Amino acid sequence: MKNRLLGLLGILWGGFLLFNWLTGNVVQGASGQAGAVLFGALFSIAGLYFLIRGDGREAPDIW
Repeated sequence: MKNRLLGLLGILWGGFLLFNWLTGNVVQGASGQAGAVLFGALFSIAGLYFLIRGDGREAPDIW
């Protein structure tokens, strides 16, 4: 469950970084601009992976 929540957070955070870059809401000449785009893409991809995959374990059958 924890990995799915962190995956969702990664998608939202990375998506926000990419959205800002695509819409041009960045400071021209900012030194961290390329790094932010790279991390935004990585966060989105990793978040999507963990959102779909979960924690890799089956839910325990408690009933």
